[in-house]
Amino acid sequence: MFMYREQKVSKSVSNRVVITGIGASTALGSGIEQLWCGLRAGEQPFGEPTRFSADRYRARKGAFSRMDTVKGSYLRNADPAVRLALDATSQALKDARLNKEQLSGVGLVLSTTSAGWVTGEQLYKIEGSRDSINLSNKRLMLSSQAYYAGAARAVAARFGLHGIVVTMSAACASGTMSIGYAAELIRDGVAERILAGGTDSIAEVPFAIFNSLRIVSNDLCRPFDVNRNGMMLGEGAGILVLESLDSAQKRNATIYAEVLGCGVSCDAFHMTRAKSEGLVRAMTTAISQSGIEREQIEYVNCHGTGTVANDLKEMESLSIFFGKHANCVAVNGVKSVTGHLQGTAGSLEAIVTALSLYKQQLTPTANLSEPERAFPFRFIKDSSEDIPLTYAMSNSLGFGGVNASLLLATTLADDTKSSVLEKGHSVSRDKTMYPSVVIKGWSTLIPDDSATKRFTRHGTIINLINEETPDPTYDRVASLVVKTIGEAIKYAKLELVGLDNDRFGVALESFYGSQSTGERLLSTLLSHGPRAINPNDATKNTFNAPSTFAAIKHQLRGINSTFAIGSHSGGDAIRYAFDQIRRGNAEGMVVGGYDEISEFAVEQHPLYRNGEQELSEAVSMLVLVAEKEYELSEESVIEIVGVGSCFEPVGSFNSFETVLRKSLQSACQQAGIHQLDVLRSICTHPNGMSLSKQIEGETAVLAQFGLERSNIPIWDSSERLRGHTWGASASLTLIEASERLRAGGSDERLVWCYSASNRGAVNSFLLRHSLRGVR
Repeated sequence: MFMYREQKVSKSVSNRVVITGIGASTALGSGIEQLWCGLRAGEQPFGEPTRFSADRYRARKGAFSRMDTVKGSYLRNADPAVRLALDATSQALKDARLNKEQLSGVGLVLSTTSAGWVTGEQLYKIEGSRDSINLSNKRLMLSSQAYYAGAARAVAARFGLHGIVVTMSAACASGTMSIGYAAELIRDGVAERILAGGTDSIAEVPFAIFNSLRIVSNDLCRPFDVNRNGMMLGEGAGILVLESLDSAQKRNATIYAEVLGCGVSCDAFHMTRAKSEGLVRAMTTAISQSGIEREQIEYVNCHGTGTVANDLKEMESLSIFFGKHANCVAVNGVKSVTGHLQGTAGSLEAIVTALSLYKQQLTPTANLSEPERAFPFRFIKDSSEDIPLTYAMSNSLGFGGVNASLLLATTLADDTKSSVLEKGHSVSRDKTMYPSVVIKGWSTLIPDDSATKRFTRHGTIINLINEETPDPTYDRVASLVVKTIGEAIKYAKLELVGLDNDRFGVALESFYGSQSTGERLLSTLLSHGPRAINPNDATKNTFNAPSTFAAIKHQLRGINSTFAIGSHSGGDAIRYAFDQIRRGNAEGMVVGGYDEISEFAVEQHPLYRNGEQELSEAVSMLVLVAEKEYELSEESVIEIVGVGSCFEPVGSFNSFETVLRKSLQSACQQAGIHQLDVLRSICTHPNGMSLSKQIEGETAVLAQFGLERSNIPIWDSSERLRGHTWGASASLTLIEASERLRAGGSDERLVWCYSASNRGAVNSFLLRHSLRGVR
């Protein structure tokens, strides 16, 4: 008998999601009108950078944003990626006609590959300068923005967003994935409205990396053309307001398009060479979620980088997918005007696709004169074309073989005229039909008693993991991740259950990512110039490199993403994997967190630079599976029954209690728990939080459920380490709870695990030791 009252949710969850607001900030200017007119005219806003010198580069041009010229105000001092995101978000909210009161429960799924990098490079130069002490005030101002998740936190704080706030990074597929995930969260009832999109600026290290790979053109970007010779980088932000159809209709909002489906896959083949089969699987998944046939798709907005190999593989994938229907499909690309916006590319191209559906018009692919004869598609070139459209697809491909395909449809204001609304292609899903998500295995890699210690200038102790990196394919942190994932898979005994590698994915989280590689590349660049950059190091620096290296090594070809988190909070990757498995998008996923900790990173962190705290590196991984997919022999399983996420911008909430309570309530609601009667334990990893604040918050929250904290055991996963850790804290918490639950016999009471940040982000997880034959 369960020790809590469970309320079964029988009503169907609305799964109609539409786009009601759009904002874009690019080299073409600020606003969707500038974007659309620039695409129609085939403008070429490419020039040399102003924030660093391009004199030493082979390819010197990029599509740089004009926002570097902003004078005064908050925007002038912000990281470029933050400025772009704030501008695009402001536009999208205004376009959607949402007021401040309507934003409280709104969430944000932001994508990026290099947010914070421009600021990070400034900090590195300051740190190495003789005047670093006198520049300390500037360093303090910059350090709050020099991390990947900083842009999302800045947007949420600026606009008062209190829902789920996450940062996704899956290389150049990130922007498309952010929209797909936001739509799923709305379908699951997490929120009525979620902002989705991406932001990226061009820092010098990424500029040098793409030059070293020799895939950048120095004259024109010509997607699909027989004379194409490379891509050109761009920067910008694209933000969309996603909203439930019910909500949009009630407030008579403008509806640009409906989101029908989104498929994600990983080639698990090579870091830079694509495999056509992977994109085919992503498109097939998107179609399967929509209820339409592939022959009904009239238009594809292509990734279209303009490189010889990438365009060829993309066209191969489309030819395989559409077959005889290929010559009926109109295709175009925007990168020959906007540049390749990296983590923003997919979101901006989704905006263009939505506008094309709304306007019933397709913009030309600039600089396309002679399409490859082997490509059997209807290429839009020379000028815009008015074409009747109902269904359209937008595709993105990223380093590491990550693919994402987004399917959109027209949705007219008068629903009697909308084929999508009439036919009801999206199938309602009952919450009670979701499979149970169980933790099948785990593994950790943490400093042992013989750990190497490093000391920062101010005396902070860093405990390092003593592991060699024998395979030059990986950098240090990727090697640690690949090894730990392999051990978790072995512990889970997945080889015994007929693993479907196409439906098994990876979702990881980190604060800084491959920190040592980034520092080494920047040091090389500053000391020896761009020609000294090793192309073999280039792809190791992408934020999602460890997750895709792991996918390649262990042949995990399903969903693949990495989440950027704050140093004190985590769990976004676990939340994402949990959602994907419940929705049937994956049979299982490896999830976890990691961070290598450098002296430079610690010196920039406002809470650790003073030498008062001790830090430890850590890598921790769990294997999550859908229980109904794996009828295993164990008599019991560790089940995740609910997850809740909340963000309260610093200074906008009354206490830690508020955000903690909301996240727990959300987890209970998702689990169908009407009243939480009893808890077996609370398990957490109190990074950077005072014990008194933690106790005060937990006590107040539990009192609202009629529970006394003094009667509940506290499990502390930080006891495994000497000091605080960063990216691994949330997964370490779930591992701590799982080990104690497995050792604790037949007690099925719930354990509340949570990961919290001083900046206002909290993820709550409800776990139980579920006995077979009881439910």
